[in-house]
Formats: sequence, structure tokens, C-alpha cells
Amino acid sequence: MSKKKHVVQPQANAKKNNRGASQRTFPAATVDAVATVIDRFGWPGGVLILGYLFVVYYGSDEQKREIIDQFILGKGIAGYYPYLIIMVVAALVIIAQHSRFKKREAAWKEEIERLSQYKTQMQMKQIGTADLHHTHK
Repeated sequence: MSKKKHVVQPQANAKKNNRGASQRTFPAATVDAVATVIDRFGWPGGVLILGYLFVVYYGSDEQKREIIDQFILGKGIAGYYPYLIIMVVAALVIIAQHSRFKKREAAWKEEIERLSQYKTQMQMKQIGTADLHHTHK
């Protein structure tokens, strides 16, 4: 089975720049970028990448050090809350991934059913109304 490439279609809210090329609005481009990351890497990878980018762009140096010390190196963990946070995020990611795969599986089954119906119709057109049963009734 080959994977379909995600093709971004021009939106109605796209603006034209001075060269005539379509320039997307910021919210639409952001949503497309997040969807592309999640399509490429799945929910777990998407959450990690987007979390990493959030910390890189919006976190101070001190916050970055604290995150690395506490969640990567495990320093200064007095309670169980950091582990609880990680487990809750992991559980949410697993639930989201399961839901996404169920929807994708339903779409695949629907497509398989559609193709089988199409092939049956095409075969019936080719053989016409001939009776294929060779038994006597």
C-alpha cells in the first residue's frame, strides 16, 4: 500500500502577494504545519516536537535548565508529580493515537468496500447478463 502525500490546496482566505503567489494567513498556515507534523510523526512524535519547539521559543534559559534537570536528569524530584504529569500526557497521547487509528481504519474499510463494489459492477458489465451457474435447478 502506498502512502498518499498530503497536498495543501489553496484556501479561500489566502491572500495574493505582490508576485501573484498565494500567501496563507497565519492561523491557517499554523494549523497546516501542526497537521503535517502530526501526519508525519504521529501523535507521540508531534507532541514531542511541538513541545520542544514551544520550550525553545518561549522558555527562558532558567526554565530550560529546570526542565532538563527535572524531567530528563531526574534531579530534585521530591514528589511524584513530575512522573504523574508524564504519565497523564502519555495516556492522552495514546488515547488520541488510538482514536486517530480507529478513524483511519474505518476510512480504509470504507474504501475497500467501495473498490470491491466497483470491481463487481465492472465485472458484471463485462460478462453481461449471462447466467454463471452451471447447476440445474
